[in-house]
Amino acid sequence: MIDAFLLLKDGTLKRTQDVEEVVRLVGEAGDGWNLWLDLENSPEEEFGLLKALFSFHPLTLEDCLTSSHHPKIDDFDNYLFLILHAVRWIEEDETIETVKLDCFLGPHFLVTHHREPLPAIQEAKVRCLTQEGALSRGTDYLLYLVLDGLVDNYSPALEGIGDVVNATEEEALTHPRPSTLNRLFSLKKEVSRLWRLTLHQKEIFAQLSRKEFSVIGRHQAIFYRDIYDHLVRVCDFTESHREIIMGSMNAYISVTSSRTNEVIKTLIIIAAVLLPITLVAGIYGMSFRFMPEIEWPYSHYTVPGLMVSIAAGMLLFFRWKKWF
Repeated sequence: MIDAFLLLKDGTLKRTQDVEEVVRLVGEAGDGWNLWLDLENSPEEEFGLLKALFSFHPLTLEDCLTSSHHPKIDDFDNYLFLILHAVRWIEEDETIETVKLDCFLGPHFLVTHHREPLPAIQEAKVRCLTQEGALSRGTDYLLYLVLDGLVDNYSPALEGIGDVVNATEEEALTHPRPSTLNRLFSLKKEVSRLWRLTLHQKEIFAQLSRKEFSVIGRHQAIFYRDIYDHLVRVCDFTESHREIIMGSMNAYISVTSSRTNEVIKTLIIIAAVLLPITLVAGIYGMSFRFMPEIEWPYSHYTVPGLMVSIAAGMLLFFRWKKWF
């Protein structure tokens, strides 16, 4: 689906979702126009429009058709090509879902492409229609609006991850179970993926804020610096979550090891107590004809009493040594 916003030189804003009308309006606009062309889950045929209007490099169009790609920025002669990612926290599965956003930024045009609806895109469209001058301030400012909304939506994902991480940490300390460790490993994988993603995108926004590209105006670079600062905080929070998860995993191992040691210690004490008793029973259980106390009338009571005395004495000795 194509959604186009064209701001003419006289300040008239036109919106259309017809491919042929986009080409006609751009051809009739002359000079001084700004265009935002948004493609959502567009078929490959609609990319012919990009070739006809802008003559984008074939490799960039190929990257758009790729469902997954690392964040990057490429500087061409008259436009920038960016690949960024929106994130979404899926509470039911406790996973992070990413949506790739491709952006072409030129002096008078912005082209965005994504396979799923993005709240940042919808918010920017509303601002184009309701906020005076949103598109007239330049396509570099419009790209800032889109990317600022995209990064702002990282906060709900971080909050969702934080709640699960804190709950899992408490579970690891109080009621550790095998499922707790599996959950920690899954969270570690998701948080690490988010950390790598934000780290790559932080470097991209650092480049955009340093005025390295001619299509980013001097007065707009400070806005990208604000997004960069936001991503720095996101990276810090993500790193904090990673540390909590690693600490929870260590705590889980410590608690379970401590419980295992207690069980083993109890079994060793029981075995140590039963060993001399078994020895006495083994000696008096031998079928010898001549054995002391074999005909003594109180031997039936004396031998069990000896066993009980040995067990009690060993338990008192262990208690005195504070072995349990």
